[in-house]
Amino acid sequence: MSDQEKLQGQKEALLESLTGDGASLAELAGGVHNADLAEWMQDLADEDAWRVFVCLDIDSRAEVLEHAEDSLSSQLVERLTPRQLKDVVETLPADEVVDLLALADERIAEQVLGSVDDERARGLRELAAHAPDTAGGVMTTEVVAVPQGTRIGDAIKLIRTEG
Repeated sequence: MSDQEKLQGQKEALLESLTGDGASLAELAGGVHNADLAEWMQDLADEDAWRVFVCLDIDSRAEVLEHAEDSLSSQLVERLTPRQLKDVVETLPADEVVDLLALADERIAEQVLGSVDDERARGLRELAAHAPDTAGGVMTTEVVAVPQGTRIGDAIKLIRTEG
């Protein structure tokens, strides 16, 4: 079975599970890469996309929002409570957070910024001041230093854990 056939089978099983209980939906969604989930959710009805989204853990929610088109991200972000959005925000890089907060209601975005540590909030506000289609709009304020001589695999692991 090819990877494409396997993905198609996973997608069909996920769609079928939307009519079932949340446990099987969560199990199926957990076995799919979050970028694929984001793509599939784009084609779902709003309520079905939300059902898939809420069965995910925080890290998976963050990755789905990171990979999703703005239309889907916006729809999902609008339904998140400030606490849920803060949990997602804490797992994403600053440039992705700014993009998500731009999709949120301004009042909710300010609540989230008020609930993160001051240094992170300052950095997010600084990034948000730049237009999204400029160099400042795509940069990040987070830096990871990798010691000279570090092997590539180790550097990638360090970047994933630190940055």
